[in-house]
Amino acid sequence: MRDRLSYEELRAKTILDNVDAKWYQVFDKKVAEELIKLNKYMYFIEEVQHYKTKKLSKCWHFEFDKNIFDDVKVIKNKLYKKRVDR
Repeated sequence: MRDRLSYEELRAKTILDNVDAKWYQVFDKKVAEELIKLNKYMYFIEEVQHYKTKKLSKCWHFEFDKNIFDDVKVIKNKLYKKRVDR
């Protein structure tokens, strides 16, 4: 019997098979939401095994671009910057 893929799995597999592109994985929901707000990158969501914890977790795959590192750095600084009041 043939295994059937869900719509999301089929879509992700089709995108990865047909598009010669690399993807940047984001596991943090806040960072992913900020990247989506920029409207610069194509993305899709799937459940994958986390590279550190080895548990299934939601992952956002963003189209790889040389500017994505700078955007993520700015977003992380904005979200998680430690504020020191003096």
